[in-house]
Amino acid sequence: MEQEKRGPLPEVAPVSRGGVRYEPVTFEKSEGLDQNSGYIAAVDEATGMRKWVLKVYAVSYNNDLEADLQDVFIKRLELSADGSRLYVTNEEERRFEVKLDDRTVRELKK
Repeated sequence: MEQEKRGPLPEVAPVSRGGVRYEPVTFEKSEGLDQNSGYIAAVDEATGMRKWVLKVYAVSYNNDLEADLQDVFIKRLELSADGSRLYVTNEEERRFEVKLDDRTVRELKK
């Protein structure tokens, strides 16, 4: 059975606050991550160095299908008005809240 090819990845604008830029991390399984999507990074804007990487959500893979067709990428990042929380929306329209002070994640219900 021939499988579909996935379309282009979402173009996600990073968001910044207090000298830190938050951006999606993609295709870094070769760097030790356990999946190609669902991660964000905090980057020091002055140095360009990553401060941390965080897994926001897990992707469930079916071993009978190509893994790259199953990746679920981040499509939008938003900061709360006070900059204490980062809101992450993925291609499945699931939405997550990341508390930036302690990096805890919770899924927001629709």
